[in-house]
Amino acid sequence: MIAYRSRIIFAVIAIALAGCASTPSGQHTKIDLVPMYGEVDRSAIPELKVADERFIESVTKEFGSREEASKRWVDQGFHYYNEDKYDMAMRRFNQAWLLDRDNPEVYHGFASIIYDKGDNCESMRLFNIGLEKDLSQLGPSLPGFLVDAGMITSHCAMDSSNSALIEKSEKLFRDAEEMKPTAYLYDKWWQALYWRGEYSDAWEKVFLMRKYGGSPYEMHLNELRKKMPEPRK
Repeated sequence: MIAYRSRIIFAVIAIALAGCASTPSGQHTKIDLVPMYGEVDRSAIPELKVADERFIESVTKEFGSREEASKRWVDQGFHYYNEDKYDMAMRRFNQAWLLDRDNPEVYHGFASIIYDKGDNCESMRLFNIGLEKDLSQLGPSLPGFLVDAGMITSHCAMDSSNSALIEKSEKLFRDAEEMKPTAYLYDKWWQALYWRGEYSDAWEKVFLMRKYGGSPYEMHLNELRKKMPEPRK
């Protein structure tokens, strides 16, 4: 299943009010979180160092390798994330990070939570760390990973008025399309284009989404129709 990881898939289209766009994510904006382990040198705190070493030894023995254990902990993290249990999700992503800091999905998890918190550019920064890892290990979920990264990059581009980020976002979408065009891809792509005011191009992606079996939310489409009537195909 592509892009199953994050509730980023339920991003709500920004609606312009008094000429100013609201925050595109439409997600939770106040979330108190356990800090990311990478923000603290846990090895410098004896109790934490010992606890981490015991945890790593235990789960590595259970799953055969740190890398495999990290994947399992990421799965648990997204399970909690999808239930809005953010602290539990962050703990699991933190533990997955302890096990394998080169697992791209760890950063997908961090980025998803930070996105829900409302910090689009910090979420993009975390996605960018994941993009620097060996993405081949993602297998069939790679296109969905790129789609989510593209959407978050588009959000940050809007927040920062950075045209270079728009180009980067488009490249991520195109890379995902080259690997595997899906309804999920075109759903996120047309919304990103809508946010940028590129309504004609947004409709083209809507048509492609339908071609691949998708059905955009009517509430979202109605906002696009207000900006530009649906072209005849």
